[in-house]
Amino acid sequence: MNIYRFRFKCTCPNNGHSIDYHLKIISHQMIEVEEIINVAGKFPASFHEALADAFLHEFGGCQILKAVHQGVGIETRRGTNDF
Repeated sequence: MNIYRFRFKCTCPNNGHSIDYHLKIISHQMIEVEEIINVAGKFPASFHEALADAFLHEFGGCQILKAVHQGVGIETRRGTNDF
């Protein structure tokens, strides 16, 4: 079992604010760090849920994506029946 944690920023398409994201990927497969960074870089602006879908599509496994948007905490869970 491998657990990857990654913090990155992405712009909210609604208001242009920079959002701090916290991604956790749990996978039986090895994922190269550079791959995680590259996927995050493909989305300079995106909605939270769309980001979660993109990471699941790229890496599979179980994933948790967290961020606070205008004071509202959002946590998405993807993979393995969205545990």
